[in-house]
Amino acid sequence: MLQIKRKSLLFLGVFLILCIFSIFLFFSNKGLFSAKFTNQPNIIFISIDTLRPDHLMAYGYSKDTSPNITAWAKEYAYIMQNAYTLTPITYPSFTTLLTGVSPFDTHIYNNGKVEQEEDGKYVSYPNTGFAQIPTSIPTITSLLKTKGYATAAFGENYVLQNKYTNIGKDFDTYEVFGESNITEGITNKSLDWMQRAVEKNNPFFLWVHYIDPHEEFTPRGENACLFNFRYCQTIQAQSVPALAKNAKDQEGCHFAPLSDDQIGVQETLYDGEIYQTDNSVGRLLSFIKENNLDKNSIIVLYSDHGESFDHNYYFTHSEMLYESSVRVMMMVSLPGTKAGGQKIVTPVTNADVLPTLLEILGWESKSGSSFAKLLTPNQKEESLSSEKSIFYLNENASKFAVRKGEYKYIYTIAERTSECLSQQTEELYNVVADPDETENLVTEMPSLTKTLKSLLLDHLEKTEIIPTGNPIPKVTRPATQEDQEVLKTIRDLGY
Repeated sequence: MLQIKRKSLLFLGVFLILCIFSIFLFFSNKGLFSAKFTNQPNIIFISIDTLRPDHLMAYGYSKDTSPNITAWAKEYAYIMQNAYTLTPITYPSFTTLLTGVSPFDTHIYNNGKVEQEEDGKYVSYPNTGFAQIPTSIPTITSLLKTKGYATAAFGENYVLQNKYTNIGKDFDTYEVFGESNITEGITNKSLDWMQRAVEKNNPFFLWVHYIDPHEEFTPRGENACLFNFRYCQTIQAQSVPALAKNAKDQEGCHFAPLSDDQIGVQETLYDGEIYQTDNSVGRLLSFIKENNLDKNSIIVLYSDHGESFDHNYYFTHSEMLYESSVRVMMMVSLPGTKAGGQKIVTPVTNADVLPTLLEILGWESKSGSSFAKLLTPNQKEESLSSEKSIFYLNENASKFAVRKGEYKYIYTIAERTSECLSQQTEELYNVVADPDETENLVTEMPSLTKTLKSLLLDHLEKTEIIPTGNPIPKVTRPATQEDQEVLKTIRDLGY
């Protein structure tokens, strides 16, 4: 009898220990990551300009245009299947990413101020929608610096140069160049800087940005037709400058659709540029793994916007709000965690990244909405019919959109845009059932159209971006001789 009591007490003790352990795990999970990452994890952003997620195998593309990203995502990443930029253009997209503040609130939704006079000289315009980040708005960089983080950014894209914005104001090191085939140089600089940070054993924030696969699409050598041999002869028969000019000639809106072959050639070149950029990303990811940085780093892969191969709007992005432009790559890995490519379908935006990081770090956030709770194994997600509304606007405030649940409503101010882009002033799509947005449901669903239009217009009025008038920027000063080449380069990129 005594032996039975002892066994009962033993089982009771084990049971109590398991209960206490389960309670501990429960509250640890409720606090998410505050107890897990107390040793100041590094934060590494790797971003790729103009990268459509649906051209990556990790998002279901049949061609493995990015084997290094594919392998990393499959082992380590949470893959945000429905991640969006609120403005499909570079500087505003990264402003939102780094601050967690919507472009509707900052009124930053344009890269800047470039135009051309008749004599071929470029001038600076005070474009509505372009401003420097207000000093009153903290960035992830400034917040991390207060905690002792070393900070650096290396990248390529003229519009991110600190001379024209102040996006680099909080970095210890900020080196951003134009598009000039310096991808390997950017990677080398990033690896050297990380090596020094590792040797100093200092927590760090590193942002690396690659401009390929931004148009013009000119992949090198065998990359040019690697993903569709059908177009090899066409591609190989042309010089790189000719291919670039071909893409430039096809940029923008077309009344008459381009042929499947014309689009196919450019998509093939686009895939080739993704592939060669992936080689550089692979070098970064290999260094991270070889130096065990994956065990104490939060890594975010991000694209600032997509690229249009649809809706008669080809090889650019900034004026449209279709999924091809606003849906972005976003993958997150956490220290010492192998997420196994877990797919998160809940819609999130670039404004949500900063509050998510702050919640993971156990810090308070006053902006955006965190999706940190989704970054746990097999987490039950919100329904796509969530009450959350996502608002978008384009680079010149001529098109606005709201997504609520499965539906997205797009409103166009015809007077603010070209005739080609103003063919439909109201559009409604079920972006889950019709991700290519081919079936406009405005006439079929008038009640929902009215509801979403009212929601959108109320938001525009509240944020003081009122959809009236036709803002025409005025020249403030001629560009200096020093500015001419830079402004021409920006113009050539399609901005």
